[in-house]
Amino acid sequence: MIVTDMNRPHLRFYFPCNNWLSKEDRDGLYIRDLIGSLNPMDVPKINKYVVRVFTGEVSSSGTDADVFINIFGEKGDTGVRKLDKDKDNFEKGAEDKFTLDAPNLGRLRKINIGHNNKGGSAGWFLAKVIIEDIGNKCVYQFPVGCWFALDEDDGKNPEGHTCIVYNVAVVTGDIRGAGTNSKIHVILHGSKGLKNSGKIFLEGGEFERARTDLFNMEIAALLSPLSRVTIGHDNCGISSGWFCEKVVVYCPFTGIEQTFPCGKWLDEDEGDGLVTEIGNQTP
Repeated sequence: MIVTDMNRPHLRFYFPCNNWLSKEDRDGLYIRDLIGSLNPMDVPKINKYVVRVFTGEVSSSGTDADVFINIFGEKGDTGVRKLDKDKDNFEKGAEDKFTLDAPNLGRLRKINIGHNNKGGSAGWFLAKVIIEDIGNKCVYQFPVGCWFALDEDDGKNPEGHTCIVYNVAVVTGDIRGAGTNSKIHVILHGSKGLKNSGKIFLEGGEFERARTDLFNMEIAALLSPLSRVTIGHDNCGISSGWFCEKVVVYCPFTGIEQTFPCGKWLDEDEGDGLVTEIGNQTP
């Protein structure tokens, strides 16, 4: 497709496609995002995203419905895509893998995943989604751990399951050598202990002495109020030992703020030698 700016007719934008737009041919897509260029010989590179979908192990967790996903990044989104490989997708305890072609979305922000509630057994328990960004060499984990069904769990509309935002503040202690170069991860545990967020790595934090690092997490499960928080690191880097003062979690949806004190070294050579600490809420 060629688009001409009528106010500046010398400007032409070229949008190459070279793909079928058909439900019956090739990948079955009839809507595609095209990347523009001022150079007719320039074919912009399409990125690949490998989507791994993990269905839970609980009874009747598989689904016969059509599953769709939309991946959102800082530069846009993929649009709604149907995840279909064969007739036995999304069975109990299964991992299904799909490869999506899309423009480079930059750093991924969130996903929207759901189904159309069709078929004899539509209800679906989704454990987690892992997305590998091939072009940017990044892997993103999206823990879910809940039902997508009108008659199970929270009964939310399966076509648009809502993500719950959690504001997490991680406070590094004010003592010598408290900071770390390791990768920090956290797990948020629900009040009944039956659900958790899965291990989430806190990207972009400094974790320096006396510093508070702030993170916004979107999790497709209502965990607040939390029973506990697990925090730790991968013990890598030149200065891996870390003194964690506390973790504060605020859920805007419930309006509940909870403080989980730690006040310990997470270091193989300091304190009790542990690199993971489970914090219980202050009274």
